Amino acid sequence: MNLSEKYGLGTTGKIVEAFLVSKLPIIFIITSLLAGAAALILTPREEEPQIVVPVIDIMISMPGATPSEIENLVTINLERKLWEIDGVEYVYSSSRAGSAVVTVRFFVGQN
Repeated sequence: MNLSEKYGLGTTGKIVEAFLVSKLPIIFIITSLLAGAAALILTPREEEPQIVVPVIDIMISMPGATPSEIENLVTINLERKLWEIDGVEYVYSSSRAGSAVVTVRFFVGQN
């Protein structure tokens, strides 16, 4: 008499019983270890991949201007124009007294 008949186990109990009394868990463990080893061996990898992310930094100088003047007169307008370029992923900017820096990042592989 097996456990499921003795204790009236349902479907879940029968599945648990199958794992407890059979060789199925050992087969799953061995299969998982072999699949993991195959993945490690067959997956190509490079220690230091060469990924080129095209970036342009634009530096603007406006001596004597406040950060808000540079932002309103130069930075905002320049950002709008830069977004019109094909392949632009992000545009970052920083305005400070007398200068601003706008960084344009393109999608990887974009010329």
